[in-house]
Amino acid sequence: MAKEQSSPSETLSTKLFRSRLALIQALDRSLPPEAIGLQDDQTDLPRDEADYRAQLAGQLRQTIQAMNPNNFLVKPFREAVQQWSDGDRWRKLDDTAGTLLADQLATLPSQLPSDDQAAREFDLLLYKLQIALLKQASDYPKLRSRVQTVAQLLEGRCAIPMVGAELSLIQDLQTQDWWEDVTLPLLEKVRRTLRGLVGLIEKTARQPLYTNFEDQLGEAQELDPFALITSDDFTRFRLQAKKFLLEHDSHLAIQRLRRNQPLTPTDLEELETFLLSNKIGSQAAIDRAKQESQGFWRFVRSLVGLDRNAAKEAFSEFLSDRLYSAAQIQFINEIINYLTTHGVMDKALLYEPPFTNYCATGPEELFEDDSIDQLCDIIDLVSARAETAV
Repeated sequence: MAKEQSSPSETLSTKLFRSRLALIQALDRSLPPEAIGLQDDQTDLPRDEADYRAQLAGQLRQTIQAMNPNNFLVKPFREAVQQWSDGDRWRKLDDTAGTLLADQLATLPSQLPSDDQAAREFDLLLYKLQIALLKQASDYPKLRSRVQTVAQLLEGRCAIPMVGAELSLIQDLQTQDWWEDVTLPLLEKVRRTLRGLVGLIEKTARQPLYTNFEDQLGEAQELDPFALITSDDFTRFRLQAKKFLLEHDSHLAIQRLRRNQPLTPTDLEELETFLLSNKIGSQAAIDRAKQESQGFWRFVRSLVGLDRNAAKEAFSEFLSDRLYSAAQIQFINEIINYLTTHGVMDKALLYEPPFTNYCATGPEELFEDDSIDQLCDIIDLVSARAETAV
């Protein structure tokens, strides 16, 4: 079964992998076994759901085949990568296979070429919409509305020839009639047709469309109280908390977090009380922050960032160990920039932009294996330092 909810550090590549996997599993529950196959060629539009399932499976298989077995993140899972590079494994996915694919292989970097982020964010929105359609989920109307908003924004760019060529579909999407009896192949046609155009929308206009929606990819489960907070409410809490904490960054616990110093349980309790006493969020919002960020300190660190000098200090010994090229130093500075802004970092991000601007297929292009291991150890240490006293 595909993983239900993403964490803030989950990469876009991982989210897309898990969404395609969830689609396959949902289709498997409705398709007869004899209709399930594999199709490596995804250039033609799918004719029906069985054809679409075959294309999705072929796409995930190709993603896994493009995983470098010598990559330090892939090495521990070489056997599984080799097994799932075989097309026969994709004929039917049971829950055990789904868990392996979602929890392990989905997180691994692939050397399969990827295009711009705007197109991939639109992919994710359309996959979520397709999953919601298959499951008749309650978030379907909200996701459909977001696609219609994209269409409205694109219509405003119709003077651009590329957009004008698809104006008929763009306008149809904004009507209720088009959505009557809509099918997965039709939605897949929308995804393929418009994904290359969404980057033409102003970034400030399109950004809210791809954030703040739930990653409900699995079966319905009993909700914890904090899950009743809407995504919009939680986003407002994050924004309010960030503004408030940055305005009060002289607070001892915040200073310790920014300087990469360990916190005590008392420090964390005081931070919670500090927010609540100033009417920033609620206990339910804080509980959700703890779960989604894997710790309240990580949530706060992600808001206030890491002091730049502390980030540079973490890499000082590594940088003084040997002479590095200009490209290598730029790559390390990019890591420092990320930690300064976001406070913590997932190592898998080394295979995502902006890091791939320096090495398209990953840090192996720039560094020897031992240097990559050292870099990852430093990232882990910085991202776990605040837990040492908790």
